[in-house]
Amino acid sequence: MSVSFGLFLAILLNISAQQSASTTRRCRKNDQHNAVFGTKQPDDNTQQLLRSENIKVGPRQKKSTTYPFVYPEQGDIRGNITYIEASDRTADGKGGCVFLIEGGVGYDNVTLHFRTQKSLGMEFVVSIYGKPKQPS
Repeated sequence: MSVSFGLFLAILLNISAQQSASTTRRCRKNDQHNAVFGTKQPDDNTQQLLRSENIKVGPRQKKSTTYPFVYPEQGDIRGNITYIEASDRTADGKGGCVFLIEGGVGYDNVTLHFRTQKSLGMEFVVSIYGKPKQPS
């Protein structure tokens, strides 16, 4: 194994471990449940909003509820994802949690999994930014 390949593999595993650690923590009360992946460059004219969605799920007595978010869907602007933001709009740590399941920054797709806390609802605003694909 060459040094450059070994270094590449070590960096890749480190990034994967960091991303996994940030998305697999438990959904606890009084936590901030926002999630951010990647970086949004305000001066980068090639980066644009690919999709934005408001996710609102009501409470279910003594149960938690899940909601899948998949990008892209039909009608979405397609592109290479550079930044993902899921903003928890529920106050006092009583909102849900978001987990990155597949894809994400550097990919042209992402699957997020939202879960409410037991007996509580949630509201998130999800924004996906990226560099749009050029028509071929």
